[in-house]
Amino acid sequence: MKTDRAQRARTLVQWLFLPCIAVMNRLSFGRKFVLIGLLVSIPLALLAWLQFSNATRAIEFNGRERDGIAYIQPARDLLLWMARHRILSDAVAAGVPSRRVQAERAASEVDRAMIVLTQADGRFGSWLRTTQALDEVRQRWARLRNERTEDGPLQDREHVVMIEQLVFLISHTAGNRSNLILDPDLDSYWLMDAFVIKLPHLAATVTDVCAAALLPGGESPIERTAALASGYRQSLATSSDLASISLRTAFDETASFGKSETIRDLDRPMQDVVGAVGMQADYVRSVLSAPAGSARDREPLIDLTLTALDRIDALSARVGPELDKLVAARQDRYRTQRRHGSLAAIAAAALLGYLLIGLWMSVRSSVDALSSEEFTAPSRDELGQIASAYTRARGEKTILQQQLVHADRLATIGKLAAGTAHELNEPLGAILGFSQLALKEPDLQEQTRSDLARIERAALHAREVIRKLMLFARQTVPHKSRVRLNPIVIEGLDLVQVRADEQGVQIERQLPPDLAEIIADPAHVRQVVINLTVNAIQASHAGGTVRVITRNGSGVVELTIDDEGVGMNEETLKNLFVPFYTTKDVGQGTGLGLSVVHGIVTSHGGSIDVESEPGRGTRVKLRLPQAHSAAPAAS
Repeated sequence: MKTDRAQRARTLVQWLFLPCIAVMNRLSFGRKFVLIGLLVSIPLALLAWLQFSNATRAIEFNGRERDGIAYIQPARDLLLWMARHRILSDAVAAGVPSRRVQAERAASEVDRAMIVLTQADGRFGSWLRTTQALDEVRQRWARLRNERTEDGPLQDREHVVMIEQLVFLISHTAGNRSNLILDPDLDSYWLMDAFVIKLPHLAATVTDVCAAALLPGGESPIERTAALASGYRQSLATSSDLASISLRTAFDETASFGKSETIRDLDRPMQDVVGAVGMQADYVRSVLSAPAGSARDREPLIDLTLTALDRIDALSARVGPELDKLVAARQDRYRTQRRHGSLAAIAAAALLGYLLIGLWMSVRSSVDALSSEEFTAPSRDELGQIASAYTRARGEKTILQQQLVHADRLATIGKLAAGTAHELNEPLGAILGFSQLALKEPDLQEQTRSDLARIERAALHAREVIRKLMLFARQTVPHKSRVRLNPIVIEGLDLVQVRADEQGVQIERQLPPDLAEIIADPAHVRQVVINLTVNAIQASHAGGTVRVITRNGSGVVELTIDDEGVGMNEETLKNLFVPFYTTKDVGQGTGLGLSVVHGIVTSHGGSIDVESEPGRGTRVKLRLPQAHSAAPAAS
């Protein structure tokens, strides 16, 4: 069941990817890389653009906030001097001429603050949309300065209108248009609340309370008392809210995040504001029921109000720069994020391009190398595996071609050897026969007998060479049967033991009794053992060891003959099985022994491997099929 589900899953995946496979199969590698690069780079570019645009919007947002702070600071200065001028003008109108000099000085400060605010409006007024409201305040102030009326209530009403316009200009027009009202961070939000809303309204409220006490107008005592009570309650509530909520929250939020080390320095000016507003409120409570006939009794109220305005001015002058510092720090963070994001996007794009180009060059090098004469796979990926398989196939093809050439040479030599052996066998038999018959004559001279003996030995040697030629050319018919290898090996080793002893070489036998049977011609296999062992003995030094080992392999029986002799170089290994090739001295060998061995092993369906290094000995390993897995015997 699991196999069926896995097969269905593979089929489904293949079906889903058929369009993709069809497209990719129609594209060259170059176009594939371009397509992959586009599919990766477009989302990457989109993400980078979103990050960049978000950071840019945040920077612009903070920039508008800072412009708003730069505008509100001179507007706040104008508001406070306008409030002072109102109090002093009302005092003069109420019969306190000693305040006239202060009133004139306050008027001059209003003129100066008006000029400064007009300059700021020239920079920011077009997008803050404050120019029209400021023009109205400027026109009212100009009329008030030019008319110099002594009508106290009229002057006070003009002051009230201008102060309300300035408060609205600060708290609503400039505050909203500059994004200060929308500030997202808690610390800067509560500082903004104090700077833009609470402090301007508190200045207007304490001014209203003092003006109501100085110029009661035509209200009844009850209405006057209610107005004063409402005013001082409002001022107390605003100052309390300022101290316990707005600035206190800003202090805590800023300190907890470590954004400013100087914001807590505002605590003392804040307490001064609360104290000054509280003292004014206490005095107002003490005079609520007093008659309005003597303005001189109100002079302490004037001083308390001016002190409260001074304290509000001092606190505002500290809050503004602190708020600007927090916004500037946040703006710098966004600039850093935008810069780092841009660098990261550029680095990612460069790395992507680098990897794609490198991958393309790797593919191209593999493809180009496939057509070269000598190829080594430059990579380990699937294309490299294909190239490696191609290289192996080409190497195997070369080996097969060499083997075919070698087999053709062997076949040609075999035909020549068979013909030569056949032609020589008959006259050689006559020579050997007549020489042996002649040796039987009793009356032969000693020299003649010696010569005939030499002829006989030479004929026997020639017959041995012809026999090997016949074996090499496969002119003798093998008689195969089911046999065990160990007895054949023992017989062969017994025949060469005398030669080993003469040369001082020890033969070490490792012949396990559980060896599997093989189908072979015992005589031929014995000849193989003898030839290989004799070669090993001849190559060994006196005192050396020749190891003869048999073992069961995978479907084969292995025979290994290992010596510690002189070894062979690459040239000798290359021509090892070539007929008549020998490195032995004249008379020491015919060059046919290993060719015969190779032919016998091959005719039995086996294989032969030779490992050798000069000075380190030689190892010859034969593999003959086991009886149950052997192919049918070939004649």
